[in-house]
Amino acid sequence: MDLKRKILFLTLALAASCVQTPEVLPSQDGGGTVILTAPQGTTKTVLGTPSAGVVPVYWTSGDRINVNGTVSSPLFVEDGQKLTRAEFKLNNVSLPYSVVYPADIYSGKDENGMLLVDIPARQEYVPGSFGNGADLLFGTSVDDGTVIMEHLCGTIKVSFTDAEASKVSRVVLTSLSEDSPIAGRYAIDPDFAVLSPRSSLTNSVELVLPEDGVALGTETVDFHFTIPAGTYPSGFEIRFEDRLKRILRLDWLRSQAGAEPGITVTAGHLVSFAVREFEPDAREICSSEDWELFAAAYNAGGEAWKTEWLGKDGSIKIGADISARSLTQIVALSHPIDGCGHSITQTEAKNPLIGTSRAVVSNLTMKGRMTPADPNEMGAAVFASTLGGAGKFINCHNETDIVVNATEKPDVVAGGFVRSMLGGVLQDCTNRGDITVYTNLKNKDQKVLVGGFVAIVRSLTAMAVIDGCTNYGEVKVTCEKVAGNGSNRPINASYAGVVANVVSGDSEKHLKIVDCANEADISVSFTPDPSGAQALVSGAGGIIGMSVVLSATGGGYGSVAGDSYYLEIDGCLNNGNITNSLVSSGGSNELNKAFSGGIAGIIHGKKASHAKITGCSNYGAVCCYEGTAYKRAALSTVCGGLLGCGAFVDMEDCIVSSPSVGTLKRQSYAVSAGVGILHQSFTMKGCKFYADLKMIRSTDFTEKNWSLGFTLSTNSKNGNTTDVSLAGSTITDCSFGGTLSTNETTVKNDSDATTFGTILNRTFTASDCEVYIASESYGKNEVAISGSSYWNGK
Repeated sequence: MDLKRKILFLTLALAASCVQTPEVLPSQDGGGTVILTAPQGTTKTVLGTPSAGVVPVYWTSGDRINVNGTVSSPLFVEDGQKLTRAEFKLNNVSLPYSVVYPADIYSGKDENGMLLVDIPARQEYVPGSFGNGADLLFGTSVDDGTVIMEHLCGTIKVSFTDAEASKVSRVVLTSLSEDSPIAGRYAIDPDFAVLSPRSSLTNSVELVLPEDGVALGTETVDFHFTIPAGTYPSGFEIRFEDRLKRILRLDWLRSQAGAEPGITVTAGHLVSFAVREFEPDAREICSSEDWELFAAAYNAGGEAWKTEWLGKDGSIKIGADISARSLTQIVALSHPIDGCGHSITQTEAKNPLIGTSRAVVSNLTMKGRMTPADPNEMGAAVFASTLGGAGKFINCHNETDIVVNATEKPDVVAGGFVRSMLGGVLQDCTNRGDITVYTNLKNKDQKVLVGGFVAIVRSLTAMAVIDGCTNYGEVKVTCEKVAGNGSNRPINASYAGVVANVVSGDSEKHLKIVDCANEADISVSFTPDPSGAQALVSGAGGIIGMSVVLSATGGGYGSVAGDSYYLEIDGCLNNGNITNSLVSSGGSNELNKAFSGGIAGIIHGKKASHAKITGCSNYGAVCCYEGTAYKRAALSTVCGGLLGCGAFVDMEDCIVSSPSVGTLKRQSYAVSAGVGILHQSFTMKGCKFYADLKMIRSTDFTEKNWSLGFTLSTNSKNGNTTDVSLAGSTITDCSFGGTLSTNETTVKNDSDATTFGTILNRTFTASDCEVYIASESYGKNEVAISGSSYWNGK
């Protein structure tokens, strides 16, 4: 049968298109003939010489079309012939016709009858043209067999000269809009002849170059890419690599660079960019082999590495996603690394990627699994062991799971990003890697510090700032007592979604955490329950675990109630559940306790400069000790909706709306919707505290040690312990509410009871909430309370 169809020609600015190498399909023998014609020059397969703004396109040998799912025989064109009319042989096709060119991209129909085509992510380089079959055409005919073929793609042309006669070995075009792919499976709407993306989509198209590359010179050399018509809001990046692996990146029409927002590629048109001199930048790290070469050169010191690896902007660039079992560590980084949005995956990482970093690392994602070689001195950290000076991590992301099994050397200092922060910045980063730690209580002065981003802030030489970071990775720590050793005291046991432990900070140099969030659960537990083990201090919180001066000898409150460290927490949020069970046995009037808080476990500021907690919110549950046996040691647990323990701390415009603070499984020393224990001066202003409080009462110490605002550390109902003073403290314009669940009959401290009798429930109202702002353990009336009101938690 005969079919006449008209083919539109390119009618726009001079530019070029891309090409792919078509798959060789079997011919159809016999049958009818489809005739394709174009009255003013043709529109297919190879570009001709431009004239008056029009670039003619000619049919070429090997072209095939697909008509109603049937593939034609290949076209034959004699050398030098420029066809504007072509005949294709097919079998068993009848009206209506749906014609797709090139034939090999056709992939059938979807459930709605729309034609599916696969636009390739690898397109053949052809000098002066797009490659065979690169230009997607579509046409239909219902009545008389006439098919008007329409372009569905446009072409981008990039042109270079090079006086140094470089050879280009790789060319990649990338759409800079995540939701604007340029290759993959598309559907053709036959009514409107437009493409819509479907599946297996990618934002990049690579030209397949000759094995020995493409030589540049004084004459212009063109590179053509054919992509779906449409608007690309952030424009494109085109990346060139020469035979020396030097890189040239060109960004076009990025709105953030001040250009017009986006670029429109019109079907059947060419977008041409001005001819440029090929001036490549330094080599980029594009593989694990590249990383090893770079690391060896950089660690060797000196200046030699710069010639190959240091870019014109003064940074080292990651040019592709990298995967390896493990990579050589950069011992001391002092030059910026730009990840360029790429990832590094280490399936068996043993050490942080960087030892000490005093430079900016940006736009990099780390993935994989880490089992650290030394979870203490080097730390179980993914990005860096130490961050200080001008060191920064900006827009970096961790998806590496850290797994620590520290039975022989039980000290653990683990942070999703950094072990030790001596200063510097973490900005707009996320952690999605879980940190799972198993250790035992073996040494007297033991460290177990685990933070979603940072393990410890110490020895500050400059401000340490964590800004706009979010933790999604669970922190799960399991500790086991060593048999026969009843004097185990981890002197530093801190756990948090952002920073585990802070042991440095004054008004000039301190930690500042701004607009950060924890969305994951933080949990610490014993297994089995160590009835003879004793943890000196254990703090767990959504943002910070613990910031306090500790006594190395295990002293009581007198050892820690003085000046500690100044810090600021501003605009932070916790949605995770906080559970801290790292305690067993311990006197009620000693600081041998497990503290849990929605924002922080323990915050002790300085007398002359109180620590600041401003505009923070907790919506997660806060739970204390839930061991396997009921012992007096359970008295050593404290829960607060905002803080577990506080001293010299100011809280302003904070919110707690928690589904649960405390537990009905084991008794606690203190439970509060606000702060579990306050034992030095503080202020609360404009805060709202609401929580469902849960507490098992005992006949000594804990019977009334619960509150909506704060409790006070005491060793008798109305007598304060030594070194405890709330003088000058104020609570101003705050709101309180919640519920309380307690046992009807109090229990004895040494009881082994497994049940606690009937549980009583009450809901606080506007008429009685003010009475319970402070616990009955508070007896000196040193806190001025004004402007208080009821809040129902909504």
